[in-house]
Amino acid sequence: TQDTSLLHRSVRDNILYGRPDATQEELLASASRAQAASFIVGKTTGDTNFKGWMDDLLIANRAFSQDEILSTMGNGYMDANACPLPVNTALTIASGATFDVNGNRQTVASLQGGGSVTGGVLTVTTLMAPGGTSALGTLTVSGDLALGENVSIDLNYGDNGAQDLIQVGGTSVLPAEAIVRISRLTGSEASTPKQVVILSCSGPIARTDLSGWHVVAGGSSVWRVKVVGNQVLAIRITGTLVRIL
Repeated sequence: TQDTSLLHRSVRDNILYGRPDATQEELLASASRAQAASFIVGKTTGDTNFKGWMDDLLIANRAFSQDEILSTMGNGYMDANACPLPVNTALTIASGATFDVNGNRQTVASLQGGGSVTGGVLTVTTLMAPGGTSALGTLTVSGDLALGENVSIDLNYGDNGAQDLIQVGGTSVLPAEAIVRISRLTGSEASTPKQVVILSCSGPIARTDLSGWHVVAGGSSVWRVKVVGNQVLAIRITGTLVRIL
């Protein structure tokens, strides 16, 4: 007869018991062949027997690829120690979900959504977009955040002064050049604000000269990006600025 008992450890440890050197792709393929993937995804993160690497499935609700990992399930949790992400990852963290860098250095291509990144140092090379296409939100990075050169930051604003925001608890390392795209949330009737908070940082902001940052917001207004206190602001200058040489 076949022994069907489980070790009192994570699902990952149980699947890898017979082949501890298996790759992530092989592990996922094994779970799918055993028709266990949907069962694992359906478990709640409150069950300690399902902690560890398989928490990744709970937050992603899909198999991982080397190109992107979508974290769309609210109240999910993913640990970078359990599953470091490829540097070309397009990561979306839903509101209520958490990606724990866990004291490591993690680089991703893009970060979107209204969830949280905790611990360590996170580098985003291409795009940061807090919130979503139909709702405003705050992306919270409790550790350090580094943005790559020429990174794009997409922000929406809505009624009553509401807007998307990047909130950083540690140090913010900013590039010399970046593109900030400011748009009105679909369905909102809000007028263009006089200023938009791009980033709010509890720790130090490593660069204060942001003259190389360019704002795309439509209309004829000119925008300037400045560090004011612990915030990075996009400030609208009414009308068109003419430089006299």
